[in-house]
Amino acid sequence: MILEKANLDQEEELTEFFDSFQFEDFIHFKVSRPKGFFSIYKGYDFETFILKDKNNKILATASFLYIQVTSKNDKKSKIAFATDLRVLPNRQATLGWHQNFIPVLEKIQKEQNVDGIMSLLARSDRKVLNTFLRSHPHKREIPRYYLYQNYKLTSLHGFLPYSKVNLPSLRARRAKDSDWQKIDLFLQNHEFPYLSSIPTGSHLHTFLKNKNLDLSHVWIAEHKNNEKIVGLTLVLPSSETQLYIPLQYNVQANNFRQFLKFGHLLGWTHSLTKPTSRTNQDLPFNFHHVGLTRVLHPDVFQLLLQEIWKTLKINEFLLYLKDTRDLDLTLHSGCLTAEMDYDLFSVTLPNQDPHSLGLKWDNEPFRIDSFQYF
Repeated sequence: MILEKANLDQEEELTEFFDSFQFEDFIHFKVSRPKGFFSIYKGYDFETFILKDKNNKILATASFLYIQVTSKNDKKSKIAFATDLRVLPNRQATLGWHQNFIPVLEKIQKEQNVDGIMSLLARSDRKVLNTFLRSHPHKREIPRYYLYQNYKLTSLHGFLPYSKVNLPSLRARRAKDSDWQKIDLFLQNHEFPYLSSIPTGSHLHTFLKNKNLDLSHVWIAEHKNNEKIVGLTLVLPSSETQLYIPLQYNVQANNFRQFLKFGHLLGWTHSLTKPTSRTNQDLPFNFHHVGLTRVLHPDVFQLLLQEIWKTLKINEFLLYLKDTRDLDLTLHSGCLTAEMDYDLFSVTLPNQDPHSLGLKWDNEPFRIDSFQYF
């Protein structure tokens, strides 16, 4: 078997391999990158590694996003986020990947000088968990995964009438170029308890530029009287990242979809995409990622989502990742949401102290944005 670093010439082959995987949860779905495998990483520092067999067929892939983060004490760290973890469901691929993954981790730690390697895994994805976490570590030398943080992938589908917040002294709107000074002041003065890749307005400007986005993707909440910003978030259509195509709903998910259809008639909700099993067409979910969020109060976050919601089409919804302890991103009970459980793991070499890397961050939590993974 051959392990190699991927290049742009292999994009078509990688895209075909990536699109071939299907996942089962409440919804049986597949993920597609119609703009190409590497399109989601535009503006990021990253590497992708491929494991091939003797016939040059791809057996497994992994990508690493290298992100600079700043702690609340202004301490800088470099983190490698492992994603695109795809391994064919056969013994050759699984064993071959474990044998070759350790040199990859060693290479990343040495050449990239990262302070930690992290990976976000769905708790319901048994195939991935069995491959990476439950592979009989006492029988072979494989990377170790240590639980670091728990997340909810939250999708917002509507509001019951009584759930909406009313903050008459505030307004939420799209940002404009004249807001840059206020945005920078807000980001630098806001005491943010999470490791952040966007600590200043300059970092936000660079992020938008690298992604070919403008400031209209950023929403702010401000006081009406003095225009002081109290909240900020970024909205990014899923078409800018990758597509999620529902193949079939289980009974529970289908009941939720039918409820959303009923709620849509009352003006409460938006409808969900019909599955491929019904339409014989691969129609993707239509959602917008919400990320880079900074708010002074959870009601400010909900106010932003309420105003963003007004701009969506009748088949669109919002998606974001939330640390289970993050009160700032907690909505009122009348907000109609669905959640999936995800866990963030610290990945180490077999004989490496599991705390040796995490202690460099003083065990500070991350606020991860869904558009980096979904």
